[in-house]
Amino acid sequence: MKTSFSDAYPSLHEELCLKSGVEYRLLYENELNVFTSDAVGQKCHQFPPILFPLLNDIPWTPKIWWRTVQDHKELRTNGMQSFRSFRISMHSQVGEALWDCDKILEVVDKSKSILCMHLEKIKSELEGAREQTQMPIRFTIYAKKQSFALLPFMNETTDKVMMKSVCEMADRATKELENCIAFLNQSLNSASVCLSELEAISLEAIEIPGVEEELNDILNEDPSSEVFSYEKSLASQCIARRADLAAQLCNNTKSSVVRVLLRTARFVVDISVEMAKYRNYIDDYIALIERPFQEMKRCVERMQAEHNLDDRSFQKALRYYERPANIVAQARLIREKVSQVFDMLQQVDGSK
Repeated sequence: MKTSFSDAYPSLHEELCLKSGVEYRLLYENELNVFTSDAVGQKCHQFPPILFPLLNDIPWTPKIWWRTVQDHKELRTNGMQSFRSFRISMHSQVGEALWDCDKILEVVDKSKSILCMHLEKIKSELEGAREQTQMPIRFTIYAKKQSFALLPFMNETTDKVMMKSVCEMADRATKELENCIAFLNQSLNSASVCLSELEAISLEAIEIPGVEEELNDILNEDPSSEVFSYEKSLASQCIARRADLAAQLCNNTKSSVVRVLLRTARFVVDISVEMAKYRNYIDDYIALIERPFQEMKRCVERMQAEHNLDDRSFQKALRYYERPANIVAQARLIREKVSQVFDMLQQVDGSK
């Protein structure tokens, strides 16, 4: 069996130490993708993505960083070589500490930017979906009022059955859309809370201007000499700065930077799935209302033609009958007229 040259290299999962059987998501600044080996690097993005595991609980243990230069035992030898080895080790530790500080600040800043963009996009989509529900709900209210007002004009049983169906459909769709609106409102509140928490996080990074250049200058002056106290003090400040940043990044408080970032990323991933479902629900309920609305419209046009009323007269009559009291009064008036006619007929019959 032939093997390719690339088979000798570890896979992306192995390089990133990803757990088998766990799904991961890639959060770019403008999209959310399922993680696959092929998905990385296909498009050009402003920032590298956040790699987020779909786990109920993400285990993490804060790394403990030293606050001072470490004196490695293997470097403790006699003579000039000892001084030189220790200085090189100390400067190497300083270089690592400065690099770690830059990466911590960069990771937090870019993660915060990516998640802020997602939250703003989510809020905009939620508000748009909520606005989409307003017209159907207004129609359902209108349909119920109109169906009541149309009763005096209905002669056919089929019209009454159709109008009853419209009202039932409107009621059902309204209840479902109200559930959707409740979800959208709750999600908007949660997105606002996440955004507020995210914008509040920051790392207090005490800058040490020019420290790397100054330490290099001291080292270059006499690499073989013993470490100066001032030189060691500067090195310890750099290493302590990394420990301070790491302590702000990872701690056991609810407002720690890592916890806020993880909580926000989880919300972004979960709400994206839920929003897709609710968008489909809203589309379905709007479609559910559309056909009865067209039937009601045709029914109104037919009644208007049957009673020889123009648009203005018909709408005026409907506005009058929208109030149940007016229909009751009209029915009472008709009953009185019928009673009067009946009395007149009885009087005529009695006089014969």
